[in-house]
Amino acid sequence: MNESKEIYNKRIALLKRSSSFQCELDWTALDQFNNKFPSITKNKDGISFINTFLGCENCHSGFQIDSYIEGCTHDCIYCYAKHEGERVGKWNNPTPIPIDFTLIWYEFFLVFEKKEFHGRLGSILKNKIPVRMGGLSDPFIGLEKKLKISRELIRLFNFYHYPHMIVTRSNLVSHNEYLDILSQKLCGVHISIPSLDQEKTKILEPHAPSPIERLESIRKLSDVGIWVTARINPLFPNYPDGTLSNNLNTTKLNKFNFYTDELIYKIREAGCHSVLVGFVTLKSNLLDELSYKLSYPLRELMKSNRKNLDFQFTTTEIRKYFEHIKTISESLGMDFTTCYLGQKNTQYFEDQDLWSNKTDCCNNKNKVKEYNKTA
Repeated sequence: MNESKEIYNKRIALLKRSSSFQCELDWTALDQFNNKFPSITKNKDGISFINTFLGCENCHSGFQIDSYIEGCTHDCIYCYAKHEGERVGKWNNPTPIPIDFTLIWYEFFLVFEKKEFHGRLGSILKNKIPVRMGGLSDPFIGLEKKLKISRELIRLFNFYHYPHMIVTRSNLVSHNEYLDILSQKLCGVHISIPSLDQEKTKILEPHAPSPIERLESIRKLSDVGIWVTARINPLFPNYPDGTLSNNLNTTKLNKFNFYTDELIYKIREAGCHSVLVGFVTLKSNLLDELSYKLSYPLRELMKSNRKNLDFQFTTTEIRKYFEHIKTISESLGMDFTTCYLGQKNTQYFEDQDLWSNKTDCCNNKNKVKEYNKTA
């Protein structure tokens, strides 16, 4: 049940009166948004604990706060959150929803100013378990330009000296108003950039910034000393399953060139410090649609290409892609790591030997000075 406007206003008044954090949100802009879309769900805090979900139990970045929920304007075709949200009618319907920032502010106020620790969240905050911004939605969608919830979250984390990571496909994070507040000691930024192919990227990620804009973001962030990881996620394979793991001749194969090795060299030229790779997962009902849009028979890449089968590759073949990219990345002086989400749980353990940082699959721990724990 949504709380009353009276309770919401009382919480704002309490925080403005009692908290040392000076909030810079434009409350008028937020009120205008809420008045424009009165039917959408309100009073959400955007908090999720992803490592409580089946298939995500080993995630090192399980404590997440999304600035915007129930939608994302990048509208990436392959997005798991998008398809789950659309299934229940809660995705961009009619728009992503900004979280109620006061709920987050209030929890930080209780823990770090009042020294009150209530429940699971209080314990997590007290122990400064790093938080991930950008889990089920991107924190830097177009709505952020007006409402600036993500900017205020970063300011909040900075004020309470709280370690955090940002995961985004947007170049907005490298605009000056964000560069000016990102902390080298507290923040690692992950820029998702799975391809240099602008045409295919526009198909798969229709409203996200171009690869060129994302490379420029990496450069800008690196130039001001922020620890930057390039996420090649999702990684689409180049050849049919079994090709690399069986050392088959590739010269006559119809190669799918969404990912190319040139990407690794370009992100290094931009000053990137680390590469993270996660293999693509696609629901069966998407395969034929994407094959048509991409002019490539994706289903034929699988060993078994039955009509009702999700896109699946063997772990031995996935491993070959990881090993190949790791070799190039490390030869260029970059760290390497993998993300197992969407694949079998066993991959978390089987691929750990590939990680440059054995204590954190996202490779922020001890790379960012005050980021010394994981979930």
